[in-house]
Amino acid sequence: MTATEDETGAQGSGAQPQQQAEPSPDAFGSPSAPLPPAAAAVVRRRRVQTRQKRITLWGVLFTLLCVGLLGGLAWVGYQASLKVGGGTQARETDPTQPGYVAEPRLTETDLFVLTDSAGAFASALVLVPDQSGLGGTAVPISPSFVVPEFEGAPPMFLGDVFAEGGIEGLQERLGIALTFRINSAEVVPAEAVAQLANGEPIEVDNVDDLVERLEDGTQEVRWRAGPVSLQPEEIAGFMAFEGTDDPAPNQALRTQAVWEALLARASIIEQPELPAGERALDSDGPGFSEALWTLMAGEVRFDTVPMARVPVPDSLLVAWMPDETTIDNFVARVVPLPSSPAPGVREPVAVLNGTTDPDATAAAVPVVVKSGGWVSLVGNADSFEEPATTVQYAGPAAADTADLLAAELGVTATETTSEIESAVVLVTLGGGGA
Repeated sequence: MTATEDETGAQGSGAQPQQQAEPSPDAFGSPSAPLPPAAAAVVRRRRVQTRQKRITLWGVLFTLLCVGLLGGLAWVGYQASLKVGGGTQARETDPTQPGYVAEPRLTETDLFVLTDSAGAFASALVLVPDQSGLGGTAVPISPSFVVPEFEGAPPMFLGDVFAEGGIEGLQERLGIALTFRINSAEVVPAEAVAQLANGEPIEVDNVDDLVERLEDGTQEVRWRAGPVSLQPEEIAGFMAFEGTDDPAPNQALRTQAVWEALLARASIIEQPELPAGERALDSDGPGFSEALWTLMAGEVRFDTVPMARVPVPDSLLVAWMPDETTIDNFVARVVPLPSSPAPGVREPVAVLNGTTDPDATAAAVPVVVKSGGWVSLVGNADSFEEPATTVQYAGPAAADTADLLAAELGVTATETTSEIESAVVLVTLGGGGA
C-alpha cells in the first residue's frame, strides 16, 4: 500500500482529521506551541522533580537548623550543670574521688542600719545567720566606728559615710573595714525599734555614766550608771549617743544590751511586720522583719568587732577603727566562709585535700580566713596520698597571704607560674592535713 492509499484508506474509514490546537499563552504571556504528549509528560515530571528537590533541600536545611539549636541548648545545659557541680569537661563529679572540686557555699551577712527620728545614722547591726537557717550571730556596730582609708577615700565616721553615700556607700565601706562582703543592707527606721519594744519601756544595765558636753562647754550626765529605763522613742537616741570619754567598745556593749532587751521583748509578743526603710541596690538577703524572726528561731549569739585607737593620717587625731591584728580572727569566728568585699581585700584560696582524712579541708578553712584569705574552691587533690602539705601562689600580690597561711600550716610558700583555678593561692593538704 502506498502512502496515498494509506491516506485515502484512512479517510475512507470515517476517521476525522485531528484539529490543530490554537497556540496558548505561556507562563510569561506569550503564545507557545502545544507539546506532544510524551514531551509534555517529561516536562511535568521534571517540574515535579524540581519541586521535590526544592522541598527536600528546604527540609534538609530546616533539619540541620533544628539539630544545631538542640545541640546549642544541650551545650548550654551541660555547661550550666558543670557550673552548679563545680565541674569542667574532664572533671570528676564524684566528691569521694580524687580530682573532684567545687565552689563552697559562702556565708551570707546582712546589714541593718538604725536611724533616729531625723533619719540620721544611729547604730548598725550585722546579722550572720547560721547555715541551718535558724539562729545566728548578731554584731552591734557603734556610732564611733571609723572606717579606715581605702583607695584614696579618707577615714570616716559611719554617720558621715551614711550621710554622703547612703545605704549603698555604708554597705561598701563597712564591708571593706570588716574585710568581708555584706550581701544585703537595709535602713531600719526608729519607729520599727519602738514597735519592737511593743510600746513599753525596756530596761538595760548601763555600765558607766554617760556624759554629754553642752554648747556652753559644761558637762551634764545624760544617763547614770546602773539600770536605765528607756521609753520606746528614746531607744534610737540611746544607741546613737556618743559621750565624752566614751570609747567605741563601750558603745558596742551598750548597743548589745539594748538589742538583747529588744529581742527578749519580741520573744513574748506576736511577730508583726516591722516598718521597713530603704534597701541597698542588689540586696539579695531578707528584710529586717524576716531576718530578726529567723535569728530568734534558733540560738542567738552576740559578738563585737575588735577595735583599736588608730592615729588618723595627716592629723593629730586618733580614731576607733577595726584592730588589724585581730580582725581576721574575728571574721574566722563569726563569718566562717567569707568572700572578699573588694578586689585585694582578701585573696581567693583553693583548698584541696590530699589525705584520707575527710575533715582535713574543714580544719583548714579557718586557717585560710585567719591568714587574710577566703576559700573560693574546695575539693580533692589528684591523690589521697600527698606526702606533705604545700602552699603555692600565683603573682606577688598573693605572697603575703600565702606566707601567712604557709606559716600557720608549718610549711613554706612557693610561687608558681601556672594558673590556679578560681584562686591565686593553692593549698594542697598532705601528710595528715592541716
